[in-house]
Amino acid sequence: MRNLSSPDFGCPSSGEDQTAAAAPGKKTRRRFQVRRLLDDNRVLLPFSLFLAFWAWVLLLMAFGSDEEQVITKVPVEMHLAGTVAEQLGLQPFWPLQQGKTPEDLTVNVTVKGKRYDISPAALKAEDLSATLVLGDVNSPGEYDLEVRVTPKRAALREKFEITEISVTSIHLYFDHLKEGSFKLEPVTEGEWSVPDGYYAGDTLLYPETITISGPAGEFNKIKRVQAILRPKGQLKQTTSFSGLEIRPLNEFGDNLFLYLRVGAADEEITATIPVWKKASLSAAVDYRSVPTAYLSNPLPVTLTPAVFSAALPEASLRPGGTYTVGAIDFRHLSPSRNTFTFPVADMKEIKIFDNAAEFRAEVDMTDLDTKTFTLYATNIRATAEEDTPNVQATPGNVRRVTVVGPTAALAALTADDLSGEIIIPADVAAGSQQFPVTAYVGRDDCWIYGDYTVSCQVTLL
Repeated sequence: MRNLSSPDFGCPSSGEDQTAAAAPGKKTRRRFQVRRLLDDNRVLLPFSLFLAFWAWVLLLMAFGSDEEQVITKVPVEMHLAGTVAEQLGLQPFWPLQQGKTPEDLTVNVTVKGKRYDISPAALKAEDLSATLVLGDVNSPGEYDLEVRVTPKRAALREKFEITEISVTSIHLYFDHLKEGSFKLEPVTEGEWSVPDGYYAGDTLLYPETITISGPAGEFNKIKRVQAILRPKGQLKQTTSFSGLEIRPLNEFGDNLFLYLRVGAADEEITATIPVWKKASLSAAVDYRSVPTAYLSNPLPVTLTPAVFSAALPEASLRPGGTYTVGAIDFRHLSPSRNTFTFPVADMKEIKIFDNAAEFRAEVDMTDLDTKTFTLYATNIRATAEEDTPNVQATPGNVRRVTVVGPTAALAALTADDLSGEIIIPADVAAGSQQFPVTAYVGRDDCWIYGDYTVSCQVTLL
């Protein structure tokens, strides 16, 4: 019998035979395992879906239909550098009622392209440039400027097209800036009233003027400026209003609010409607620089008109119904029939319904007398204002100082009864100077009549 393991038959040794037999067995087992996996529906179905999804993605990218996407809040820019408008010194003015400024104006842009090219991750607002076309701006006036949107990068130009812009043009006024102040006219609108027995005075504004700026062409049309307040119902007391509407008007009464900027950003105009009590009043005067003897025994005065109808703040009504129409300084009273007038126009916190334009006050002092004295320098005291440098002031005499009083009192007076005071100002200069001097008389039933000055020699120390 043949030995199958004999080398004559070319058979491998036992070691070689085991190694050679093992390799095909491993390959067979791997092929068997892969085939079993592919035959298993639990594996084959998810794998098929995975391959189908990516095949669909690849087909969609290559042959899918275009879609639209809206890119929001693309900032609109305006570049004046190098334009004719800049060379002419023209500035842009935005319609204020739009509530927009160059800093916050944006547009929404609709683009069309492949989904992967225009998705929010692939295309953003900062990838687009929105600018105003200024080529036609060559003179003052209003313009509708085109909003032009383009990709910022050349690589994006072929990937989508722009199909819609939310704002295609912006209306602007180009002109030179002009600014000035105008007096405000208060105007009330709406239904309102005051109680019976009360009166609504003229509306008061604070401030009374306002600054307006804008394009020169519109600014030059302003003829008046109104401040509009809208009271409601019945006003029972003096009432203030804020948040007024300001209307710059042209000669036809049209509101020029479109391009004009009214007031500063933090400026507030307030209006006050005085509500005053109506009353019948008796006219009176006050006296100033009153000698002691006349405090309890006032000089008689005749006023015309003596009684009048008016309205004034209720808190200003005095017991007895008197109203002071003016003041009289004793230094202006001489031994005669002294007459003083007080214009009604100067009386601010009262409304006088009578037709009188002024009050006339007459003080009869014909029973008094005058006497003239010299105010000697030794009786004049010099007082320096605060911050006045050290000075030495030597006054001279003041001649012909008139004293008014009863004849008997004047007879007892001497020059030593007179005194005076001067005030040295802080900006005084050395040399001979003239200063006002206030003169006094040492009796309680006499007074100095008139105003005086004194020559004074000043030395800076």
